[in-house]
Amino acid sequence: MVIYSVLVAENVSHCNETISQPDVERSASTVQPSCSTTTKTPSSPTKVSKISILHLQNHDYRKSGGGKGLALVGATVAGAGGVVGYSYVDPEFRHKVEVTVPGAEQVLEAVLGKSNLDKTKKEIKEAVVAAVPKKKEVLPPLELAPLPPVLPKEPVHVDPIDVRKDVTPIVAKPSPDVVVAKNKQLEDRLKIAIHSAEGKVRIATEAKLKTINAINEHAAVLKQTVDDAKNANWENVTAALQRAEAEARVDSGQEVDGRNYIDNLRKIVNDGKKDSTTATNPLLLNAQETANKLTHQLDEINALVNKVSSSTQNLIIQKVFQSRQESAVLNQYKDLIEKSRQQFALEMKSILPNVDVHAKVRVGEEVGKPFKKKEWFGDKKGNWKPEKRKEKRLKDKNLNEEELNALIAHAHLKVDQLRRQLSDQQVREELHISKALEEQRAADERIASEKLSIEMSRVGLQKELEIERALVESRSSWEGELEDKLKRTASAHSEHLEQVIRTQRQLFEIEQNQKVEEAVLKERGLHSKQVGAALSRLAGIEEALGSRVALDNENRRAKQFWIACHNLIDTLKHGNKAGNNIDERRLPLNESLNLLKEVSVNPEDEFVTAIIGSFPTQATTVGTYTEQDLKNRFEQLYKVGRKTATIDENGGGLGAYFWSYVKSIFLVDMPRQYSELDAIDVNNADNYEILSRAKQYVHNGDLDKAIRVVQLLKGQPAHLAHDWVLDTRAYLESRLLAQLLVAHAAVSSIRSTY
Repeated sequence: MVIYSVLVAENVSHCNETISQPDVERSASTVQPSCSTTTKTPSSPTKVSKISILHLQNHDYRKSGGGKGLALVGATVAGAGGVVGYSYVDPEFRHKVEVTVPGAEQVLEAVLGKSNLDKTKKEIKEAVVAAVPKKKEVLPPLELAPLPPVLPKEPVHVDPIDVRKDVTPIVAKPSPDVVVAKNKQLEDRLKIAIHSAEGKVRIATEAKLKTINAINEHAAVLKQTVDDAKNANWENVTAALQRAEAEARVDSGQEVDGRNYIDNLRKIVNDGKKDSTTATNPLLLNAQETANKLTHQLDEINALVNKVSSSTQNLIIQKVFQSRQESAVLNQYKDLIEKSRQQFALEMKSILPNVDVHAKVRVGEEVGKPFKKKEWFGDKKGNWKPEKRKEKRLKDKNLNEEELNALIAHAHLKVDQLRRQLSDQQVREELHISKALEEQRAADERIASEKLSIEMSRVGLQKELEIERALVESRSSWEGELEDKLKRTASAHSEHLEQVIRTQRQLFEIEQNQKVEEAVLKERGLHSKQVGAALSRLAGIEEALGSRVALDNENRRAKQFWIACHNLIDTLKHGNKAGNNIDERRLPLNESLNLLKEVSVNPEDEFVTAIIGSFPTQATTVGTYTEQDLKNRFEQLYKVGRKTATIDENGGGLGAYFWSYVKSIFLVDMPRQYSELDAIDVNNADNYEILSRAKQYVHNGDLDKAIRVVQLLKGQPAHLAHDWVLDTRAYLESRLLAQLLVAHAAVSSIRSTY
């Protein structure tokens, strides 16, 4: 759509060079045919005109937000769109573009469809055949005059030429000095690059070793801290971890630098191989081998760092888990002992209900014998405490032999149960150990696979280097054999050229006869094409004459639409001329807009519908003030504004109004002339200057600038000018829309003129 708008804008500007404004009374014969032909586009004329005007209306917005890049993209798109649009109109031009520009045939076929050039030629041919009267078919065929006899020519004497003297080599070999200089320069660059790469790799290796030492130190500190839980100092662990991370960051940067230097060395080697003068330099292979070794060295040290880091991480996880488990066991130890004792008491109570489980006897005392003065007994927590009390016997709570036997049997059962639990726990621990071994085996396999891939990469690079070395060694012998073959081929080619020169004379005569026949056929085809073109033009003239009535009707409606648009502008400017005051002179635009819809060239014109729908509601229902009434209102606004120029937004008392009025009386209103180049200082401009400038613009009829200046007023004058600004803006919006309708009517009139 943007492409069509650009084309229409160009055509309208071209037509406006001849026609400044649409003349209602101008006849069709005075209009140049170029305007009517160039404005034909594949889409409907009304839609194209609408898009062109909208495109011009939004030009400022795009210009302000685009920049040079957008302008370049727009120009490219416009050019490509122009080519596509003209290819749609002219099949001959499309055929030329498809032949000249590679890939244009697929693009045009995707956008416009298949070319109808062959179809057009076929239609022209059928029209030519149909237009030829049948009476001419009975005419005898034209008699072709016999060609003049070919006169014998004198034999052309050709002097033998030694072609081998003029044969020059296709690629000139450079001089030995140039070859030596380039090889010397390449060797110097390679030596510098190798030295730099080795230094960087050595620094990176040292940094990697420092990282490994830092990781091992962190693992040792962590292990020591976990093992010595009572005197653990986790700050040392954190410091060791920070040192390890710092060393890791340093060695990563050094590794990147080293690999960059290795890549630079490889780039120099590749550049030397691409140059024919330095491709056989033996230092290239040595430099490439050095680059491979340095890369392998970095890969090996990286694998070592990863291995140490992985093992350290596993150790950290194991130690942390172990410490957590031991801490949990220590915290729950007392609770577990208490629960086990309670469980044992319940079991004994179920077996021996009359036995006091908490009763204790000293070792060596028999049951039933009296204790000494100090009696030892056990409390509920299993602690032995002496107490001084009177001697007494354990009556019903003493254990007899049967109860002791039952207690011993139960203890044996409990021991067996605990042994079974211990064996189960050992089995579970063995499973845990086997699982840990499997994980360690998987980690070892991963590290081994990484080492294997690094070694395979090294072997592959070494193999490629050996192949290149073998190729370099064999290249000299290949080049010697190739030179011998080229010499033999050049000799055979020279003999062949001599044979060709001898036969050129015979072939020349045959080609001349063929050219004569082709020229005759070409003239016949040109004549047929001219006849077909004449018939096509005749058909076009007949079609134009047949559509003349439709064009007349369209042109008449365009003129009526143009007159209605001017009536709308006159209504906006003068309003109701019979009104006695400014409110009675306001005339609603509904009737004028409905009339525009009725007399429009195309009742379904989306542009006209959009413009009519854009009119302010105040203009369509109540109407706008006329331009003269707005000027008269501004005179009143100017007088009142000067009287209240010093009043701010918050108003003021009677004294402030009196002082503003007195100041306006003593300030002489001297007429001043402001030029368009005079800038307005928005921060320092007072209301008197703003009103003076606005008055000049109003007297000059430039309400656009006047309304912009009035909006700079401050305080009470700004409040007084608010209604005037709204009414003037509604008038300017309505006038702009009416002018757009007039422009659209002018374009429609020019387009419909033939």
